[in-house]
Amino acid sequence: MRRVYLLATIGVCILLFGLTSPSSRSKAADSAWTGQYYKNRYLSGTPAATRQDSVITFKFGDGPPMEGFPSDDFSIRWTRRDYFEARPYMFGVCSDDGSRMYVDGVLIIDNWRNQEYGEWAVAERKMTAGEHTVVVEYYEATGTARIQAGHEPKYTPTPKNPTKTPTKGPSPTPTLTFTPRPTKTPSIIGTVGVKPTAFRPPPTMMLTTAPEVGEVIDTTVTPSLNQMIFELDPKLFVWKGFPGPAVGQGGQGDTHYYVKNRNNKPNFEAMWYFIPAQSGYYDVYVYVPASPRATQSALYQIFHAGQLSPGILIDQARQPKQWVLLGNYYFTGSQVGQYIYLSNQTEEETATSDILVDAVMTVYVP
Repeated sequence: MRRVYLLATIGVCILLFGLTSPSSRSKAADSAWTGQYYKNRYLSGTPAATRQDSVITFKFGDGPPMEGFPSDDFSIRWTRRDYFEARPYMFGVCSDDGSRMYVDGVLIIDNWRNQEYGEWAVAERKMTAGEHTVVVEYYEATGTARIQAGHEPKYTPTPKNPTKTPTKGPSPTPTLTFTPRPTKTPSIIGTVGVKPTAFRPPPTMMLTTAPEVGEVIDTTVTPSLNQMIFELDPKLFVWKGFPGPAVGQGGQGDTHYYVKNRNNKPNFEAMWYFIPAQSGYYDVYVYVPASPRATQSALYQIFHAGQLSPGILIDQARQPKQWVLLGNYYFTGSQVGQYIYLSNQTEEETATSDILVDAVMTVYVP
């Protein structure tokens, strides 16, 4: 992994992670943003397209927001009705070009101008309990198009009681599942894509003989077919969510990503894309860096050969600085769109642990 430096405003962004989440959700609250897409920069006329967007995290680059749209001179209005607790919330948006945000019809952020991506506009607002409507408006003039926006409860650390020493209970035993190997080669026709390239030489990898899922690797071997996907690789690793991950010390290449956990629903998703050189079975490993706040229930899934695996629960706190096996899966050769998935939803109370995001490794098993 290469060391990178996030925007100077990352400190502000981290504040947007919530300490608690609603204990219950109103059934009327929207599960996604309703995006209305216009083929002009003024949000005028009838939307040319409408779709549901789970999060507002888009990097359109020099291309259009969707097929049939221009690369420049377009605009989008996202609307969402969500449940809020009676507490302060942080609202934020960062965009290239213009953006603005409303809460219940009141303009709280106004960056409606041509600008480069890089500076977050953040507003704090005390919300009342119940449902409220949030609207984000965005336009692209020319050049690169990018936007990220959202809202979170304001994080307020709970003071520790110095007179008491907390007693940590036993670590729960994770329930580990994986996709079993079929009895015959599955008949799956994939879309042929570009062949994978060597993004960097993988280090010596640790492997056991017939390891159990969740076991740590403990014997040295260098397989001939393998691929290591780093969380900072712009070609094979993507994430979405708000406000995004922070950078921690330690891991493959000396740093790693981490995000606060959420109990009721995720607001962060990461995907490591894997394009195998040939069809076959591959062991999938994840690297777990060391952190005193690591989660005990990181939930991974593998999308391979057209199917999504059951969740694989990994206790990141129990096995730091280790490569951990997620299982053995059949991947279709040269097929794009296969990936390893991780979100920040856990069984723990919101904002009590960190989801650690580092490198993923695949090893061909003939």
